[in-house]
Amino acid sequence: MYAVRRILRDHGVQIRGRREALRVNRQARVDEEEIVRRYGSGESRNALAQDAGVSYGFIETVLRDHGVPLRDCGEANRLHEERLTLQERQVRATRHQRVWEGRTYPPSPCAYPEGMRKKAATQQRTKSMQQPTEVSLLGMLPAGWVDAEQLAVDRYNIDLTHGPVAVEVHCSALHPFRSESTASRAVDLAEHGWHVLYFWPNAGVRRITPRGVEELVTHAERLNRDPSSPRQYLVIRGGGELVTAGRFDLEHRALVPAPVDAPEAPDGVNAGVAG
Repeated sequence: MYAVRRILRDHGVQIRGRREALRVNRQARVDEEEIVRRYGSGESRNALAQDAGVSYGFIETVLRDHGVPLRDCGEANRLHEERLTLQERQVRATRHQRVWEGRTYPPSPCAYPEGMRKKAATQQRTKSMQQPTEVSLLGMLPAGWVDAEQLAVDRYNIDLTHGPVAVEVHCSALHPFRSESTASRAVDLAEHGWHVLYFWPNAGVRRITPRGVEELVTHAERLNRDPSSPRQYLVIRGGGELVTAGRFDLEHRALVPAPVDAPEAPDGVNAGVAG
């Protein structure tokens, strides 16, 4: 190393500093302009790192040195969802089936059912358990569309209703049916005659978009018009993506998954959801 530096100095060659040396080394390994272009077109840092055979931090350094603002997790997730193809959406929509497929959900134990019913009636009257996300959603729905808020049904309170459709605003980061208590609650509501629609604002940012509200209204109105006796369930993200659909098997207290994004039936009813 010392001999090389002495030879370069003797020939009047300027020695590069550490930062400049790293930059030259990077340019020899990857096309930085191509990295910047592909990131700007929507590709993720992870995908670029894997493709180039470098580390995630390597890609971040290239982008920062070119003055490119880095996307946060929420922005990256929104961009990823917008770029999904129909086939990818179908795969994503059915990936939760393994959580409940073939399982039954016994009634949730309740030590004081009468007391819980009285509590639910009080909460309906006072709306003491209404969450800010529910209030935001109510402000975006068409005037007069909601029939009831915090409606007491047995020992439960339904966030809002439209006809026989119970709309639950689910603000947890977990899919609603990854919780046995939530799944059992949905079955209980179905046994009381309700379709159950979970509106799931995107995890973390709890984003509710106009498209999401439009999809919520469209599916709820379809269920309201459906004369069939089997109760159905849906999970719709805040961005409008229908991620889960199916029907309740009340005889076995089970959830029966159905494909989503299925071709429209002749009467305009989604054949996959109605299954």
